[in-house]
Amino acid sequence: SLYKSMTYINFFRPCGKQEIIPWHGGGEAQLLCTLEDQVEIAFHDTHFHINRAAYGPEYIYTFFLTGLAYQCRVALEQEIELDPATDKIFQDFAGGEPDFNIPKKISMKGMSLFLNHPDGDVDDYTFRGTVKKVTHTRFFDLPFYCFRASILRIPLGTGDKDIDFDIFVSPHSLEGKVPRVGDDIEGVLLFSAMQHPNNFSG
Repeated sequence: SLYKSMTYINFFRPCGKQEIIPWHGGGEAQLLCTLEDQVEIAFHDTHFHINRAAYGPEYIYTFFLTGLAYQCRVALEQEIELDPATDKIFQDFAGGEPDFNIPKKISMKGMSLFLNHPDGDVDDYTFRGTVKKVTHTRFFDLPFYCFRASILRIPLGTGDKDIDFDIFVSPHSLEGKVPRVGDDIEGVLLFSAMQHPNNFSG
């Protein structure tokens, strides 16, 4: 189902940063919380005018997160030249000369990137990630692409964990060719969320 496939986040958890940032007039708001107890993330609550009266630290609310892209394209194939000072970082990490060749360049292919947009609001992000699924949908009878992509990678004790998000892109926001499964995409998005139906099950 739609709900089973979407990425969700719990708000008002007992740990991590949590904050409500109401807009002027109080009808809309952004919610700031912590994902996997490591990454601070902000999103626009699509039904804050309905939800706000019920919010409180004694409850846990589950939201489905989605991204609405302002811009999206197949990512450019890039290599980043490492600063010579990087050699010292590798040596310090290894406790001496590392037992591998220190790279002079790193490829961005397959890289997950998720950063606050410098010129945007708190819930605007630049992103990059690998497409895992492509579907088509419609909003207000307008066509949209939906790209499910790994745009966030969190280090855990057992290894890295990829966080996948559905990113909705209108044709006029898509630059160039339509991405396919396996392509890396990049762009700018707004994070928004709706509450899980279980929040209202009583």
